[in-house]
Amino acid sequence: MILFALSLLALMAPASAAPAPRPAAAGQPVRLTIQPAQVKLSGRGTSQRFLVFGEYADGRKRDLTSTAKLSTSGPPTVTVQGNRATAALNGAANVVASVGALKAAAKVTVQDAQVDAKWSFANDVVPIFTKAGCNTGGCHGSPSGRGGFRLSLFGYEPDYDYERITADKNGGRINKNRPQDSLLLKKPTMQTPHGGGMRFKPTSPFYAKLIDWLKSGAPRQELEFDTRMARIEIYPKDWTLDRAGQAQQVLVMAVRDDGSTQDVTQYARFSSNNDAVAEVDDEGVITAAAPGETSVMIRYLGGVGVVRVKVPRPPLPAAAFANFTPANYIDQHVLAKLKEVRIPPSDPAADSEFLRRAYIDTCGITPSVDEARRFLDDKDPQKRAKLIDSLLERPEFVDYWTLKWSDLLRNNSQAKQGKGLQVFYRWLRENVRANKPYDQFARELITATGSGFRSGPVNWYVTGEFGADYPLYLASQTSQVFLGLRIDCARCHNHPFEAWSQMDYYRFAAFFARTKNKRGPDENEEIIFAANTGDLKPPRLDPKKDGQVVEPKYLGDMTTVDFQADEDRREALARWITSSSNPWFKRAIANRLWNNFMGRGIVQPVDDVRLTNPASNDPLLDAMAEKAVQYKFNLKGLMRDILMSRAYQTTSVANKLNAEDRTYASHALPRRLYAEVLLDALVYATDVPEKFGPYEYGRRAISIPDNRVGSEFLDLFGRAKREVACECERSEETNVSMVLNLLTGGTVNGRITHPQGRVARAVNAKKPPKEIIEEFYLATLARRPTAKEEALALGLFQKAPNSKEGAEDLMWALLNMKEFLFNH
Repeated sequence: MILFALSLLALMAPASAAPAPRPAAAGQPVRLTIQPAQVKLSGRGTSQRFLVFGEYADGRKRDLTSTAKLSTSGPPTVTVQGNRATAALNGAANVVASVGALKAAAKVTVQDAQVDAKWSFANDVVPIFTKAGCNTGGCHGSPSGRGGFRLSLFGYEPDYDYERITADKNGGRINKNRPQDSLLLKKPTMQTPHGGGMRFKPTSPFYAKLIDWLKSGAPRQELEFDTRMARIEIYPKDWTLDRAGQAQQVLVMAVRDDGSTQDVTQYARFSSNNDAVAEVDDEGVITAAAPGETSVMIRYLGGVGVVRVKVPRPPLPAAAFANFTPANYIDQHVLAKLKEVRIPPSDPAADSEFLRRAYIDTCGITPSVDEARRFLDDKDPQKRAKLIDSLLERPEFVDYWTLKWSDLLRNNSQAKQGKGLQVFYRWLRENVRANKPYDQFARELITATGSGFRSGPVNWYVTGEFGADYPLYLASQTSQVFLGLRIDCARCHNHPFEAWSQMDYYRFAAFFARTKNKRGPDENEEIIFAANTGDLKPPRLDPKKDGQVVEPKYLGDMTTVDFQADEDRREALARWITSSSNPWFKRAIANRLWNNFMGRGIVQPVDDVRLTNPASNDPLLDAMAEKAVQYKFNLKGLMRDILMSRAYQTTSVANKLNAEDRTYASHALPRRLYAEVLLDALVYATDVPEKFGPYEYGRRAISIPDNRVGSEFLDLFGRAKREVACECERSEETNVSMVLNLLTGGTVNGRITHPQGRVARAVNAKKPPKEIIEEFYLATLARRPTAKEEALALGLFQKAPNSKEGAEDLMWALLNMKEFLFNH
């Protein structure tokens, strides 16, 4: 039987091949640009490096810094050496880059040129600790510190760090009389044993900077953390590296509130989202490794940014995309991206492949034998569109999407008790059945009040997490579910990968500061209500001020929200979240739907939208988000667009040049079936129903409200625990226990040999082997067998002691095939 299954799998194996190398670029530039285009230096000896880029007639850009000549025009306010300009006199001048006859100029303004630059512990010293890794979570930035010495994580609290360094009780952390004897220098240079190893050398610029600071008396210069730096600017913001091994220097410039700038490249931290495409070193030099796209994240103090990097594949002829005819706006954006990244699409999916995929993705079921026959035999050119319309109206569509919303909204009996779970489930089910607009659905959840035993949406707030941190918990869950933003990192410190500060988090959480709970008359009943009072205290209190509270503010908007005297703060929040002008709400739901049907979000993970995790196809996501608004958040409209697209209806069989692609929809991505969907598919294939706890015999797994009802199979195959509001609870991973369960477990084998099951009925009816083979293939894979597969199966019947064992062996082999276990 195993050999038979392997033989069938071998027929599906795709081919792959490596792309040819890209030829080197040629030609002359038609235009020059110099970056940064505007600089404001403040203090003696301050300087800024520049990058010079050439633009070519075909749209390409190349870094010409090494060949460009830089000079100055105007007053001698700066001196130029190489690609660096250094402050000399107060005033303004231009730094001019020349390549042949082409020129480009950057404006440089200098102030306080004869005055030593003022020391700032936050600006000059903290970045050294961050760059050297001293204040990371694995070192002194951990909650308990290391070796009795603790710093704030990534230097987000410089006032705290200053006190820890300068007020060291042991008296050895710094030595103002003999700076070279300070532990602050001796530890990271390994002049004294250091568990963290050498962080920088005594000959490094970092050592020189620190010893100068100590010699100057270790000045502090009082600056508020949130105002010392307005932003960082990165050059270039996106770049194409023509081939593996080619490199590009990145420049990072800090812009202060007073408009002054500082070249902080040496202090910034760099990391690549995908080292397989491009690597980046500590100096900000990006080096191409292989064709593809990735982002390099840059972090300096509270500023975060990215450089989007492309390493092109070899050019492709137009014929490579001839098999992809756009069916709608989705396809236009998908095709444009495929051409941009030079990945050819696979062929359209066969009817049987599309049929099974559409049933699973839309309704969480596989087609019946009769449904599969009718569709495969139908000659109507509009049959796929008709099938999609029918699937969107089936009762199983309601079951499946109620299951998905139950997972995401954490509908579990442990937190809500059995009665609350059932009330919430019925409310979710009715919303899906009625196709309630998503914005209205979200508003009703966010503003819900009353009893969890009587009002479905109230159970969004019945979490089992009541307490002082309840508003913080609600803020994290709400932003992640409805905006796709994981802001929870900013609960304890400024977000390390995004621009959210700790105060941003608390200002958003303040919308829930007056959301309260109390016990209802029934046992375990929770009532949610909006109180008239209640505020959040800021995470960092100013000892000079009394009665400080955090005022509610929308994410990304520093305007204080005006409320009506008796208005529930959540009403204003719900209006903002669901507004068509909200930059995240419409994109978040479009991304979730794309992930469901395509197996991967345009932003991945789907609920981790941030600057440092950019979308793989921004124009596509924007177009879908605007369609959601045009459809007035009728999600079925957006689902239909996806289902009708050529991108969705592409085969999962990869070609030689797209086999490695999991990002751009060049081919469908095989995905292991949800635990509930797989069990229901096994039940239908064998026609032996399952019993779930108190629920009626034969009920589908996808329609069970309680995710904690006993089922070893569902637990083993990873049903969602519904403990967090994240689709990450479900995993596509497989393990040995799953394989053994399918090969030898009772869930499969007990059904195959069941006396009233599909196998027994087919044998008892004395059906010819060919009829049995076709029926079993249609019941499991939604297709008829190929000639090779039919020959293999007939051979199995001939070698079996009797037709019963032959039929059982065939069903066992089909149920253990990847084609059955995966949605492809």
